Amino acid sequence: MRPLLCCVLLCVGCGEAPPETVDVGGELEPVVAATAAPVMPRPSRGRGEQALRANAECVGCHHEAAEEWARSRHRASSSNDAYRAALAIEPSPFCQGCHAPEAEDPRVMEADELGVACVTCHVTRDDEVLAAGPIDALEPSAHHPIRRSREFGHTGACASCHEFRFPHASGDGDDRFMQTTLREHAASDAADRSCASCHMPTGAHDLSNVRDPAWLRRKLAASAALDAFGVLVTLESRAGHAFPTGDLFRRCAVGAELLDARGRVLDRDVRYLARHFELAPGQPGRRLVADDRVRGKSEVLLDLQPTRGATSVRWWVSYQRVAHTGDGREPEAAVLESELPLHEGTLPIAPSRGTK
Repeated sequence: MRPLLCCVLLCVGCGEAPPETVDVGGELEPVVAATAAPVMPRPSRGRGEQALRANAECVGCHHEAAEEWARSRHRASSSNDAYRAALAIEPSPFCQGCHAPEAEDPRVMEADELGVACVTCHVTRDDEVLAAGPIDALEPSAHHPIRRSREFGHTGACASCHEFRFPHASGDGDDRFMQTTLREHAASDAADRSCASCHMPTGAHDLSNVRDPAWLRRKLAASAALDAFGVLVTLESRAGHAFPTGDLFRRCAVGAELLDARGRVLDRDVRYLARHFELAPGQPGRRLVADDRVRGKSEVLLDLQPTRGATSVRWWVSYQRVAHTGDGREPEAAVLESELPLHEGTLPIAPSRGTK
């Protein structure tokens, strides 16, 4: 069985009545209702050496969760090559707030490279150990009290680093936000479900599914057909938010190529589904010019008309992470950090169609 702190997310939404007492060192101790809501995790914790020491204690006791965290993207949030390369292009302390939340000074590498640590999410500013639970309660344990929180177990643990405005932006419009995952979730059919129910379904802290093509494929269905005006790709999101969600560095590429009998490319068209931002000349920040990500069902029409010699169409859908978007006006010129193929197929062209 996992240590108590490692399995707390599994009880969220279970519908069971919370225990009135728990076994602490062989003695039954009462669970006490919490009187005030705890402060949820947030960027820029800035606890430096204190965080390093406290996190070492977490790792020393909760071995299984610690091993999962050690191979997670949270652990590498500030030290991975893609982030370092992007930060070199745009060295913003604002980015460091989420990617290196425990660093008092980004130049202090130990706390910087800690990334998003156990203590970042689970230890409050009052040094309470925060965990999910069906009620808000203070629960005794042999090593440290546990502060149970329904909000933490729903979206509170993730909210402040996964929905935020651009630096110096104000207002509540989507265009003011660099990331809108929480409001997307609130507007979805999955609004009553927790983030962990999809991203930590077994309680594992490695969050590996976000880079698993098989898992992503299940979250986005796709099919394609020849249309009178080109190639029609039909997409359906099964995620609890828009697909893809996240900041302006995530997008879906939907493309197709017109091929001849020898497999040579005669024509090609690609669309990029994302929150499209552009640099505004003479103005700070970027402006949102379009948002064509998938919510529910969506259709993408690719402009490929069969020509003489065309025998088939190859189509695909991939999930791309962008290292740098440039000015946003030429999506083809963006520098990619990674690309995961999700769907692909081939459509034969009837001889009568390829005669233009």
